[in-house]
Amino acid sequence: MLEAMLFVEPIIAEPIGSGDPSVLSGGDPQEEEEEPPAAPSTPLEKAQTFQEYFSYDEMVTDLMELEARYPDLVRLESIGSTYEQHEIWMVKLSDQVYANDPEEPNVMYVGMHHAREWMSMEVPMYTIHWLLDNYNDESSVNYSKAAWVLSNTELYFIPMLNPDGYVYDGDGNLEARNSWRKNREPNYVAGQLVSIGTDLNRNYQWKWGAEFGSDTREAPGSSFRPGSGMYRGPNDDFDDDGDSFLGVDLGDPFFRDRDWDKVDEDPVDGRDNDGDGKIDEDPEGGFTAAETQHMRDFFLTIDPVFSMSYHSYSDLILWPWGCDPYPTAEDHAWVFTTIGGMLADSTGYTGQQGYELYRTTGDSEDWFYGISITEPGMQTCYAFTTEIGSRDDGGFYPPHENIIPLAEENLEAALMLAEYADSPEMRYLEITTTPINDTKNTGPFTVSAQITDPLGRAGGVRYGTDGEEVYIHYKVDNGEWQKVKMLRMEGNTFEGKIPAVGAGQEVSYYIEATSKRGVSITEPRYSPFGPFTFRAGETGLAATGGFVAAILFMFLFFMFIWGGFGAMIRKAFKGLSPREEKLIVEQKQALEEAA
Repeated sequence: MLEAMLFVEPIIAEPIGSGDPSVLSGGDPQEEEEEPPAAPSTPLEKAQTFQEYFSYDEMVTDLMELEARYPDLVRLESIGSTYEQHEIWMVKLSDQVYANDPEEPNVMYVGMHHAREWMSMEVPMYTIHWLLDNYNDESSVNYSKAAWVLSNTELYFIPMLNPDGYVYDGDGNLEARNSWRKNREPNYVAGQLVSIGTDLNRNYQWKWGAEFGSDTREAPGSSFRPGSGMYRGPNDDFDDDGDSFLGVDLGDPFFRDRDWDKVDEDPVDGRDNDGDGKIDEDPEGGFTAAETQHMRDFFLTIDPVFSMSYHSYSDLILWPWGCDPYPTAEDHAWVFTTIGGMLADSTGYTGQQGYELYRTTGDSEDWFYGISITEPGMQTCYAFTTEIGSRDDGGFYPPHENIIPLAEENLEAALMLAEYADSPEMRYLEITTTPINDTKNTGPFTVSAQITDPLGRAGGVRYGTDGEEVYIHYKVDNGEWQKVKMLRMEGNTFEGKIPAVGAGQEVSYYIEATSKRGVSITEPRYSPFGPFTFRAGETGLAATGGFVAAILFMFLFFMFIWGGFGAMIRKAFKGLSPREEKLIVEQKQALEEAA
């Protein structure tokens, strides 16, 4: 967002560029070779390994290859086309990618509202690759996290919302960049071409054009001037709710002193501005660009719990409102500041309300959140914006060697939204336990855990744990999962027992606690993927072969610790000497006399 102040397009006519994408020169992915592997040679291969930026065509090819490789995890579809007829591609990731499971929350990630913010496309592309690579590699240390995310959430990625602008801005070629920000749709005034492009992130309808449609001066955070880099799009100038008195005889006393011009009278702001009992029914403008229209329709279809809009640059995590200094609803403010703070901590960025940076109107973050809390039947969408990297990282165009570091810097925040999506207000219980290690015993095995609310809210009444809803889930070897209830022992301590098993068997287990509001958490965090495991009765004397091991241990101990052991063994096998026999007889007689 910060870049909005750094570029202003002159208000002059300009030629309409074709924006044709460059020809894709990449071929099939390089086959596996002996170590060390050869460096990627084609542009597509370099993009797939994030050594260079994807071009638009390379991005599409890469996504198509992922869908072909992982048809049960990846669904690729267009949400619509642009002015220059580029498709806007959406990628859905889920372990049941065509199911649309109502029990699994939706999370949405959107990149490249602004053409020159190239990392805003690379971060979601990197996240897609990370999830698929780790989900399909059970030996990976990240397998459990990737598997849990794709098994419990439905993720929707739109890596490039503004392909026209990106292709025009160099299409991933750093040598061809030209700092283009907007889309590529022409702007006409009185039939004359005056400029190209609308700022997509000022073209959403929430408080579009505030100060409420003023055309006499720049509205904060957007512009009515077509040549501006923050041009918000044209005014609506249409009576959307059909109550205008235009065309009537204004000399008629009935109309003379009334509001006869009822056009654009009820802008999208969550309020009934015209007092007719309906809200947001006669907007002033917004959603005039094809890209934002498609984004609107798609958003309303999936109704996500979280959205993340990627931008660059400023090292920031932002949340609503951007248009006003007013706080959000109390519960929502708590989620924004708490989860926003966690996102900031994971990236090393600063977290803050958007308005604290500077005022914006008509941006995606405010509309995603605003429409979700005013449209009947929708769930709250906690909308965030990430400003990736800093000027020192390369600003809008980081060098190739910074692509992976910046993508990795933002990976954990993307995954965090998926982890907390089942209940943003609730997922704060914490389970502390000491894992069972391999043991000489065969059970039963006592499992103890402390379950707390580390944020200490409401005395645990609203967010606490019911003792009837804490369980140990366990399985033996490759058997089916079983569960055992854990009982509250004292305070926040719970205890349960895993039944006895056979010697040498592997036991896998995890703990599940459910809050009074119905939200479950597990320890380990991503169970049943990556549970605790131990082997019973194999490392101690009670295991198979333990008796033989004990005899051997005793033999070695006496042989090396007690130096006379060898002599004793020899005497035992060779018999006593006559002198030794006489000595024993004399000692026996002396004992008898003493008795």
